[in-house]
Amino acid sequence: MAGKKDHCVVCVITDLTSNQANSILGEVGKIKNVIAPFGRATAAVTTCEGVGSLLQKGVKMISGK
Repeated sequence: MAGKKDHCVVCVITDLTSNQANSILGEVGKIKNVIAPFGRATAAVTTCEGVGSLLQKGVKMISGK
């Protein structure tokens, strides 16, 4: 697959238990490694109140800015 590597994926899923959130996080990591093994990633589980700051931190980590 050729193409410019200038895209990212951001997903917020709410109304989960801690176990559900961690299970989803693990599965996303596994499939990312299959589809884009050299892609950079950051992921975390937080409460609904922490989503905004977590997204800001994640963008900084991925973009290096």
